[in-house]
Amino acid sequence: MTTPDGVDAPELLVGAYAIAPPFSSDDEEKAWYEDLAGIPGVGGLEAPFTAGFHRSGTRRFTELVPAGWRISVTLLPLTMAGLRADSRYGLASTDDAGRAAAVHDMRRLRMAVEELEDIRGEECVTAVQLVSAPRTRDGGSSVERFAESLETVAGWGWSARLLIEHCDAPRPPVHAEKGFLSLDEEREVAHAVSVSTGTRVDHWINWGRSAIEGRSAMTPQLQIESLVRAGTLGGVCFSGASAVPTPRGDAWRDVHNAPTRVDPTSLLTDEAITAATAALAGAPGTIVAVKVQDPADHPTAASRRDALARAVAAVRAQWAVEPSARVRPT
Repeated sequence: MTTPDGVDAPELLVGAYAIAPPFSSDDEEKAWYEDLAGIPGVGGLEAPFTAGFHRSGTRRFTELVPAGWRISVTLLPLTMAGLRADSRYGLASTDDAGRAAAVHDMRRLRMAVEELEDIRGEECVTAVQLVSAPRTRDGGSSVERFAESLETVAGWGWSARLLIEHCDAPRPPVHAEKGFLSLDEEREVAHAVSVSTGTRVDHWINWGRSAIEGRSAMTPQLQIESLVRAGTLGGVCFSGASAVPTPRGDAWRDVHNAPTRVDPTSLLTDEAITAATAALAGAPGTIVAVKVQDPADHPTAASRRDALARAVAAVRAQWAVEPSARVRPT
């Protein structure tokens, strides 16, 4: 699809793991991925890495993912699991053992990426999304430790882009969902590591988490625009947030609300999406993803696939909006 000013809309990645149903058989799981491939405009996955890419091993994952699809790997689910086991876990941890455990998991991922691409016979992993855990409270994390970890990780020779996936930073007295480093701190680390190692480190914005951070739909827009101006925006995930309680949780929770067209409680309106897509015109090559949480009113695989498809359609539609009709969210 091409916009009125001639800019092609990108193929979107889907964070389908957040809405995938429980599978009772291999055939059901295979059918789910086949259905994903049928969603117009989808060309890859935002995929989590935990114990691996798949409970049955990397080869099973490669069998499921359609040929030619791009994969951006998020480390956030693994990080949150690590934090549940030990609050000191993370690449930015001031605790030596907590930081070492996170770096070790990054090396496991590096080996898994090599295995995945060897099996598929192509460099299909386009990006790796790192996070600046643990929580910053009580001195649990620091810019210096995060930089040390990233310098180590960047030295492993990645074909994929390294992106810092920004999560909401503390803004007292507001409760932080994740409470990791601020975007300014993460930018400082990205610049320092890019210079010291020669491996570029850029940024990934999850629209909903940034809205949660600032309690406003303007926060993700401002962050996106700032990173575009700096030339360091690598990815944007259109995942919403709500200022009111919903069946998925309390207000301002990280539950990946769909766009407003699908979830009327969501702040991710057409106007917010069009403003973001307008900014992305200044950052060609930015990875664009869509993620929706498991909604309580979509119990079947078919209804979940439909909810995801409608979210993808809502985002894709905004590339066709005339530039004169684009407005900033409020």
